Amino acid sequence: MAGRVLTFCCVLVLLALVVSCSQNAQLSSIEITPGSVTFDENVPCCDFEPTNATAQLTAIGTYENGKGSGSTYTKDITNQVDWSSSLPTVASVTPGGLVSPTGCGTDVVKAQAGAGGVFADIQIQVCMMPMSGMSSLGSLKVLAGSQALNNRGDKSQFKAFGTYVNGNAARDLTGQVKWSTSDARVATVSSTGLVTLIASCSNIGSGPEAVITASAPASSGSSLTATSTIKVGSCSAN
Repeated sequence: MAGRVLTFCCVLVLLALVVSCSQNAQLSSIEITPGSVTFDENVPCCDFEPTNATAQLTAIGTYENGKGSGSTYTKDITNQVDWSSSLPTVASVTPGGLVSPTGCGTDVVKAQAGAGGVFADIQIQVCMMPMSGMSSLGSLKVLAGSQALNNRGDKSQFKAFGTYVNGNAARDLTGQVKWSTSDARVATVSSTGLVTLIASCSNIGSGPEAVITASAPASSGSSLTATSTIKVGSCSAN
């Protein structure tokens, strides 16, 4: 009888320890699988037609219980995170992480743990023609959402539009061209044309500038480029 009581007590202690550890564990990171999704049912680019294609995303959370090295574990939290799409016109995502294409372009889908700061995101591409398929591009132009930014961290969405040989309609190629900046100390640019100001505003008039460039293969076989300049504004404009 005493042995049974001792065994029962040990089980209770172990359960208490497990519950305590799980309650104290903190989510440290999230990983989304797969790492990217491409819907190529609508190639060539920009001629999107409704499709039943979907992709299931999975969110894996890594937890730390504060007990030192080796005290981490992972858990499927797909149905616990908040899923969101930055461009619902390109792709939508359900609360369970199921992605559906809605239009041609490049989107970013994010998984975030409630109101906390732990999140992860991946890129979704829909009917995007590869760079090699852009060889018939005849012209390229860059348009900026704003070319004058004042505060460090301010952002501006740049877009690239191209016209193909023997074609009149300009197509949005923002997510297909290669983006670069002339001075990363002034401003950076992402692969989707999002420019972020790095330099601070100027106290003596206009500040430094950076040239943002979009490039793609041209019909001539060379590289076709287009640029737009980002300017750091005056602190007095704040």
